[in-house]
Amino acid sequence: MTGLSPEAVAEAGNTNPRVLAIGAVLIGISLAAAIQVLTGYFTETGRRPVNDVAASSETGAATVLLAGISVGFESAVYSAMLIASAVFGAFLLGGGSVVLPPCYRTCWHRTSHNCGSNRCDGHIWPNLR
Repeated sequence: MTGLSPEAVAEAGNTNPRVLAIGAVLIGISLAAAIQVLTGYFTETGRRPVNDVAASSETGAATVLLAGISVGFESAVYSAMLIASAVFGAFLLGGGSVVLPPCYRTCWHRTSHNCGSNRCDGHIWPNLR
């Protein structure tokens, strides 16, 4: 692992990056499966959300609209919680740290200039470490 401080390399230990990549893929696959199950629950006939919207049709169009919007908001909250937990899981998988290699760091003195090293000839680096 190049571009990391000796402390970060020592803290990472002997972790194989392929294991981390496989873990991230597994998190993504499990997220996709969970969202599919969640979507099926909120759109499948015979389930509570669909039955609630159907039952609201007895009182008029406005109640159907409001019931549909409320069920949509409810499903969005659960989807957002699933996505947030997957992102947090990937963050923890990476050791709880976001490290950018030196090639992603640019000098502040010129917007298009990339020094390509850990130092920038005395210029101020962005606070990315």
